[in-house]
Amino acid sequence: LVTNAANAARPALDTQWSSTEPHAPLPGDDTRPALSDGLGLRDIRTVANACGMEAALWQDKATVFFELLVNTTARSAALRDGSTVVSLPPDRALPPGLHILSLDDSAVAQKSLKCVLEAELPDAAVATYGKGIEDVDAFMRAALARSDIIIVDQHVDFPGHRVRGTSIVAELMARGYAGFACIRSGDAEEADVAKSKASGAHWHVGKEVPIRTMLQELGREYHRFLQRSSLEEGPFAPDTGPQAVASSSSMPADGSGAGSSSSPSQARRSKSPGA
Repeated sequence: LVTNAANAARPALDTQWSSTEPHAPLPGDDTRPALSDGLGLRDIRTVANACGMEAALWQDKATVFFELLVNTTARSAALRDGSTVVSLPPDRALPPGLHILSLDDSAVAQKSLKCVLEAELPDAAVATYGKGIEDVDAFMRAALARSDIIIVDQHVDFPGHRVRGTSIVAELMARGYAGFACIRSGDAEEADVAKSKASGAHWHVGKEVPIRTMLQELGREYHRFLQRSSLEEGPFAPDTGPQAVASSSSMPADGSGAGSSSSPSQARRSKSPGA
C-alpha cells in the first residue's frame, strides 16, 4: 500500500479505480495535465492482469491510496527439487510445439503476453509484433509462413495509421490462413464479438481477462477448433510441399518454417483454398 498527499488544486477522486473492472477512459477536464490520458492506469491494469495481481487507486479526504494485492501460495517440499509445474488443467492444456504470433501496438501488452506465454508454454515458439506500421506486413507474412495461433489486437494504431485487427484477420483468411485466429480487444460487447466472428476469427477475448485465465480459455477454444477441423477435413494430411498460398501471395513469405516439422495448422494448409 502506497499513500500520497492529494493535489488540492485538482478535483478529488470520487470513485475508486480497480484493475479488475472493465476499462473506462478517465473523464476529460481542464484540470488534468495535457499528458495525462490514463495510459498509466491502462498499463497497470495490463501488467496486474498478466501477473494475477489486483491494483486499486482511491482517495480519502487529503490522501490518495494505491494498493497492489498479490496472491501467493507456499510451495510444498515436493516442488522444491526443481520439478516442472504445469499451470493449465490437462483438459485445456495447449499442445506442445505451437507457433504463436501476436500483434499489438502496446509494448507493455506485448511484453506481458510474451512473458506469460513463454512461462506457461515453454515448448512454444512465441513472437510478438507491433513496433511500427511495418510490423503489420511482417506479422502477416509470418502468419502465412508458419503459425498455429495468432492473437491480434483489434485497435492497432500508429502515427498516421489506424489498422483494425478484424481487417487483418479477414485478409489472412482470404489468403488461405489455416490456423486459429483470436481477436484480443479492450472492447468485448456483443457487437464487437460479432464483428470478430464475421472477419473469420475463431475467438474474441477482452483485454480485461487475466492472461493466465485467457490461456486456459484459449486451450479449450483451440481444442474445439481442432475438433471442428478434423470433422470437416478428415485426418490431417502430411505437409507435402511449399505452402501454395504463400507463393501466390503478393507479400513474400519469410521462409521461417522451412526445414521444420509440420504442425496441425501446416498440415491443414494443403487443403486450404487459395487466395
